Amino acid sequence: MVDLFIGYYIIAIILNHNQMHHIGFYFVLAALIGIAEEFTFRGMILGSLIHNWRGKNPILGGVLLSSLIFGLTHAVNAFSQPLPNTIVQIVVAFSLGVILAFMYLRTNNLITPILFHMLVDFTSISLTNTTESQAGWNTALPILIVALLVLFFQLKPRPRKQIEHDFNL
Repeated sequence: MVDLFIGYYIIAIILNHNQMHHIGFYFVLAALIGIAEEFTFRGMILGSLIHNWRGKNPILGGVLLSSLIFGLTHAVNAFSQPLPNTIVQIVVAFSLGVILAFMYLRTNNLITPILFHMLVDFTSISLTNTTESQAGWNTALPILIVALLVLFFQLKPRPRKQIEHDFNL
């Protein structure tokens, strides 16, 4: 999985805008990214953090830490785009990580977050013709607000108990 994740960044750096013009290529790229990142960050890292968390709230701790790791992995994009774009991308990725984590926890499967991740990446790549971030803070702040609302409303007692049951806590 990590090889696929790293491979995506290598492909993104090698390819220029003129070569990324086929809808099929966008779909395959979005699918590879979505599958690799969701298996890695939600399937392995989030599950492991929740199961092994020693703090007071393993669900919240796992969601926030796995989302932070997910966001920070996008720092590698600073090598191929301006630093301010990368900072915005890290914030957006963290926020998206929170949303995807709760999708995973609520459905107890990776299909929903994979499909949503693919949709987000496919839309982004096809609209901008690149894997580099074109977003500014006007894009990042609404996503961050949505992520915080998801975080707040998803930790109701009933869903938390179901999630704890799913992870044998």
